[in-house]
Amino acid sequence: MYKPSWLGNPHLLENTAVLVKNSVNLLVSTVRNTMSNIFSINETDINELKDEVWADLSAVYYKYEVEDQKRAFREVAYEIAEKIMDGKWDSIYKKFYRKEHISRQV
Repeated sequence: MYKPSWLGNPHLLENTAVLVKNSVNLLVSTVRNTMSNIFSINETDINELKDEVWADLSAVYYKYEVEDQKRAFREVAYEIAEKIMDGKWDSIYKKFYRKEHISRQV
């Protein structure tokens, strides 16, 4: 009957077992840290992301110098707010999508 050579060397078997155990522990630790980071990012970064959105909207608003342009911006913002309150986010998204693709084609 064939007997693998590593069976005759208990130190090799023990070292392999320790290596496997350490690798599993490292993997578990890495997964825990990654999951922790994912969940903590989702909880804390939303406020930072909202600040970025406000900064972007502010830049758009202040790029307009004519009062009619600023009024148009406010009216669009109001339209968006109404649609969101009516649960019509889909229509907003579709309009964003159309405008983005039209501007890429030009």
